[in-house]
Amino acid sequence: MGIRGIAFLILLLLFLPLNGQKKSELKEIWAEAESHYLYGEYELANPLYLILNELRPDNFNIKYKIGNCYLNIFDEKPKAIPFLEEAVRSTSYNSKTGKLKETRAPLDAYFSLANAYRITNRLDSAMNTYRFFSQLITEASSMQNEEFINQQMQACNVASDQMKNPVRVIIQPLKEYINQGSVNDRPVVSFDGSTMAYTERRGLESVVYVTRREGTSWGTPVDITLEASMGTDCHTTSLNNDGTELYLFKNDNYDGNIYVTRYTDGKWSPVEKLNRNINTRFYESHAAISSDGKKLYFTSNREGGLGELDLWVSEKDITGDWGLPSNLGNVVNTPYNEETPFISGDGNTLTFSSEGHGSMGGYDIFLAKLSNNQWTTPVNIGYPVSTTDDNIAFQPFDNGRLGFYSIMTGYKKKEIALVDFNVPDEEERDTVTISFNPADLPYLTVVDSSMLITDLIVRDVKDTDAEIDPDVLYYTVQVMALYNPVDPAYFEYAEISVFYNREDRFYRYTTGRFDTKPSAYEEKDRLLRLGYPDDIFVKKVYRNDSGK
Repeated sequence: MGIRGIAFLILLLLFLPLNGQKKSELKEIWAEAESHYLYGEYELANPLYLILNELRPDNFNIKYKIGNCYLNIFDEKPKAIPFLEEAVRSTSYNSKTGKLKETRAPLDAYFSLANAYRITNRLDSAMNTYRFFSQLITEASSMQNEEFINQQMQACNVASDQMKNPVRVIIQPLKEYINQGSVNDRPVVSFDGSTMAYTERRGLESVVYVTRREGTSWGTPVDITLEASMGTDCHTTSLNNDGTELYLFKNDNYDGNIYVTRYTDGKWSPVEKLNRNINTRFYESHAAISSDGKKLYFTSNREGGLGELDLWVSEKDITGDWGLPSNLGNVVNTPYNEETPFISGDGNTLTFSSEGHGSMGGYDIFLAKLSNNQWTTPVNIGYPVSTTDDNIAFQPFDNGRLGFYSIMTGYKKKEIALVDFNVPDEEERDTVTISFNPADLPYLTVVDSSMLITDLIVRDVKDTDAEIDPDVLYYTVQVMALYNPVDPAYFEYAEISVFYNREDRFYRYTTGRFDTKPSAYEEKDRLLRLGYPDDIFVKKVYRNDSGK
């Protein structure tokens, strides 16, 4: 059933009373939802589960399924938390999750909930939930993969450390005419920088765009989906050196294969499936060509691997076709999944995504270097390029100095961005050297009354203030208010005026005379950057006889 069919079913059910549903109708909805769920079509499955949740609000297994669907729909993942928090209220190690009559969620609901906490950076909650889940499955002795649970707990620790020490990077979305669709994904760029291709997702279908470099910017993208006869189940995986060969993943009814289209005489050829050394009865999900066109790095879960999805490399044989591949070995591959490899132009750096190698959770992006014909231990590219969510399809460029990547920029909006690691060092800036601790201040025993402003008074700025108040003389920034006076010269990077109020007997140390509030707030921000404490305030100044 497609999206239109689901929409019709939802409308039909809306007009039927909740207690009037026949068991056969509920079973039909359940069967349809389960079919989509099995094939990873979570955006189709979830509306059906939500209908069932309305009809069976006490079914915690349905809530578990809804939570898992949200966890697999980009930009909807935080919505998983309330459903999974409900689901764990009733769990069982022997829950038959494929049955509509099953009301209990599986113990795995705790693992899903912990993942949802981790993805939303609620790391303490994630860690506690992983621990509790680990204890449950140890007691039940009914589940495996305890090592994977331990890895996720370690991921929380890694995430905390990485987020405290972010890498210096600028991530800037490309111009709007590139990101014209809602979900722009998987950018790939030719080694010479002349061509970029990317995938625009339209629901469950995809189209492929190609754009050429025009001077210092990209030209208007062209949809080549029909021209290359690729169907709507492809996405981009890599371009060759000059942008004349585009490699693609094609779903092929969930078989997963690698194809190529070539740009000849101003046209893209119909896609061609790569040979059996690359495509097998197993699942191949990504391929990246080397700059010299002689090697193909790809992902497969075929036999002979070290984990689930592994990274492999094939070289062209004497016929010009792809030869038998070799596994990249246990330095690169882990017992978990590796994905979306890219090789640098000089052939010395492999960039890929992995669930292993001590990630922050899910897939992180890693770099491995070729040294003496051996890959070095992969290193995390760092936060914020890697995050607690899944991070895949990072296209490095210019031997890793730059990159292209799809990022979320709004609700249901993903844009292709340029990632620049060439961030200039921050210029040395002035900072205050004085202490603001009251015990360290240089108090005066004698006050020169001529330095005190007594004919004006300062008042707080409030959100309810009128936009224009004719009685306000100017705005200023108060850096300190003291009962005992100090030397105004003590304060650095500020010309200080001292207001004295005979009623409350406070000395108020202020700086600046500003006609507008925004100007005063700019001065406040300047002082904060210099190291002034947070409790400095913008004030408005009146005449002392104004009645204010």
